[in-house]
Amino acid sequence: MNREYGKNNYFNNLIQTLDDNNISYKVFEEFNFKNEHIIRDKGTISFDIITILNIFFRRVSKFFGLNLKKINKFIFRNLQTDCVITMGQTFVNELSYIYEKCNIYDLQHGILFPKHDSLNSLVNYSNLHVLLYGDFYKNNIIRKLSCSPKKLVSIGHPIYTKTELNFENRSIILITSSIVNKGFYKENNFDLDELIMLENKLISSCLKLNNSSQFQIYFKPHPRVEKNILGMISNLNDDRVTTYYENYNAIMNEIFINISIASTSIIDFSAFGIPSYVALKDCSVNKKFNEYIFFEFYRYPLNTNHELEDLLNNYCKEENTYINDSKKVYEWYWENHKEYDQTKFLDSIHKK
Repeated sequence: MNREYGKNNYFNNLIQTLDDNNISYKVFEEFNFKNEHIIRDKGTISFDIITILNIFFRRVSKFFGLNLKKINKFIFRNLQTDCVITMGQTFVNELSYIYEKCNIYDLQHGILFPKHDSLNSLVNYSNLHVLLYGDFYKNNIIRKLSCSPKKLVSIGHPIYTKTELNFENRSIILITSSIVNKGFYKENNFDLDELIMLENKLISSCLKLNNSSQFQIYFKPHPRVEKNILGMISNLNDDRVTTYYENYNAIMNEIFINISIASTSIIDFSAFGIPSYVALKDCSVNKKFNEYIFFEFYRYPLNTNHELEDLLNNYCKEENTYINDSKKVYEWYWENHKEYDQTKFLDSIHKK
């Protein structure tokens, strides 16, 4: 899935490994039509027609009794492969059926935990495997799911490498939004208005920061957010707030703190010693679930029971407090994750 500006960086190292070892491949792109800020990757094959056909057949199948899996198997009949790699569970059930004699690998993207819906497929399909960021995920999933350890392959994070902490030039306060599309909240009976109000409040807290002249305030929308939802976050109209659509990895070295209700970024930024304010204190939407994920399952090491304004002011006044929290999340991250291991990746895709 193309979630970024014209490419998907999560596949870069994997593709480079294939190139270095003269392994042929094709890359398909599932495009996000609802986000005008995401552009196409010209180096990939469009998945548009297949996506549209699947949406159509899925809607009419309940009236005509069509077997969508068999339809997809017919569509892919002339494309032969030894291995398939997806990300974010995209089309993974269908591919496991289409290529039942091949190994299917889903590359971990962000938060993954034993009760994750996508892992049901791990048990249901014998040829499905998951490529994980570290043994932390593998050990916890094995302990709570009845699946073979061989189906879980720890290849490390496909992008992040362990570097020394650098506290210079950290001048961006980044708010990473968790809000996606209205349909998601309606389907799950979540209060979208509450989330919009809370994200507005988070922006306001940043704007009130005593030393605000030292910082730039960036707001990073979710890649799948609908444009009309952004229009409902009124504080984005403030000239002091920059709406940032590109990959946050490009500004990682400049980020002072990350603020989010429940974004994957909370985990990501820890790799660089960037503390996150997990804004669940005043959020009732899916609160117990998110608290379980971040504080019980992941054991995120920072306490966020205080007000955001107080934390920001404290970080500005007490440099040692900020540095200690940075070190804390950095150490926590690398205890549970590892760098990309191309040997592990190659060994996994070559196994029969």
